[in-house]
Amino acid sequence: MNKAENKKSDDGAPGVFENLGRKLDHRPEVQAAEEALRQARTQFERAQEYCESVRQQATDGLHRLRDRNVGDVVSGTLEWVRKHPGTGVLSAVLCGFFLGKIFKR
Repeated sequence: MNKAENKKSDDGAPGVFENLGRKLDHRPEVQAAEEALRQARTQFERAQEYCESVRQQATDGLHRLRDRNVGDVVSGTLEWVRKHPGTGVLSAVLCGFFLGKIFKR
C-alpha cells in the first residue's frame, strides 16, 4: 500500500483508511463506546459543576465565619441544635468519637 492509497485520491474517492473508518463507525461496539464516552463526559461536567458549587459554598461559609466572634458561633450552633435535635445529637456523638480517637494517645 502506498501513500496515495491511504489518502483520498485526486478524484475525491475515499482512501483505504477512510473506508475502514466508516465501516468501524457503524459497528455496535464502537457506537457503544462512543455513547459511554458521551455519558462519562456529561457526568464529569456535572461533577465539576458540583465541586465548584461546594467549593464556593465552603469559601462563603469560611468568610462568614471569619466575620463572626466566638459568641456568635456558639449561639448560632445552639440555635441550629434546637431546630435539628436529632442531627445535633448525632453530630455531637461523631465529634466526641473523633476527638476521642485523636486524643487517645
